[in-house]
Amino acid sequence: MYIIYFHNFDIQTSIVSLDENLNEFVAVLVLGAVGALMGIGMLIVPLIFAPRKPNPVKSETFESGQLPTGEARVRLVMRYYPYLLMFVVFDVMALFLYAWGLSYRQYVLAASVPVLIFIAVLVVALLRGLSFAGRKDIW
Repeated sequence: MYIIYFHNFDIQTSIVSLDENLNEFVAVLVLGAVGALMGIGMLIVPLIFAPRKPNPVKSETFESGQLPTGEARVRLVMRYYPYLLMFVVFDVMALFLYAWGLSYRQYVLAASVPVLIFIAVLVVALLRGLSFAGRKDIW
């Protein structure tokens, strides 16, 4: 069986045997299986070996060694929400722009248009965070 792939928007056919790529695929499957087995094992081992002697002290709420005070439900303060939103936008922008910058020399025009659209979308999100902060007088 053969794979045909496209490169640089020119139709260049390259015949690559699946036997060459099968080893990489098997390695990913083995890694996933080992991860799944370890996760399942971590859930099963405590069921087998953990002691089961309930008492009122063990059933009590634990808050870092302190006696619990107040209500369990606390109102979330939205004061820092704009900062959080701006941080996430800048973080995602930096992550993708770094990858784009590394491949810019290979795909100059093909990579520029999608990245400009991506930046425009993130600038809209950034302006949303700034306008939200301005309306709430957080600055």
